[in-house]
Amino acid sequence: MIKCEICSRNDIIKENGTFVCQSCGCKYSVEDMRKMVDSANPIEVKISRTADITRIKKMADTAYDNSSWEDAAKYYTQLLEIYDGDYESNFRCLFSKIHVWGNNQNGFPHLGKSIKIALDSFSDSAEQKE
Repeated sequence: MIKCEICSRNDIIKENGTFVCQSCGCKYSVEDMRKMVDSANPIEVKISRTADITRIKKMADTAYDNSSWEDAAKYYTQLLEIYDGDYESNFRCLFSKIHVWGNNQNGFPHLGKSIKIALDSFSDSAEQKE
């Protein structure tokens, strides 16, 4: 709601090309009135990151499917900074980081198998709950 800056009343009308407060007589130019309207009615802007999420998830999934663990970890981390509501991406990020860590520690040859067993158990449990 637009209010007079002097008396805070809202009975402003246009007279002869200017806006006049009917309570106190204060006059406003068209430009002043535009500023008052803009400040009285702020526009909420929501930025959709859907395109970014889709693009980064595709790169992350491709790296994961190709066992490119460093890239997968990097892309899933980027994805989770934007949107962390996807449990599969959270898991894949952790899985990829464990692989990167395991490779840098000169070997945990059964790490991948152990994680796969845990993942399969998780999937089975989730299916049973449905």
